[in-house]
Amino acid sequence: TQWSFNPMAINAWIQQVRDQNITNSIHVGIPGPTKIKTLINYAKICGVQASAQLLKNQGINLIKKFLIHDPNRLINQLKGYDRLHLFTFGGLKMASKWLIEFNASKNLIL
Repeated sequence: TQWSFNPMAINAWIQQVRDQNITNSIHVGIPGPTKIKTLINYAKICGVQASAQLLKNQGINLIKKFLIHDPNRLINQLKGYDRLHLFTFGGLKMASKWLIEFNASKNLIL
């Protein structure tokens, strides 16, 4: 699976797939909570240079590299997916804590 920061690109791709009458289940990969610096490093490792460069070009300075990426905003903008695939780049402890809080806010049952 792939992961992305761009809800508009994901939604456009989902719509394109559905417009072709493809009804397979769509699982969207999203980066879980982690430090921005860690995401940039993973992007480099995975060969996602464009995403890493985009983050750098948007003015992320040294201080911001230590902020935590929160997947809530991305998830709230996604449409038409069937399931999410959470990449635990920040570690299982951080991902588990986030999942519990996210599910509680959405009244979901794990």
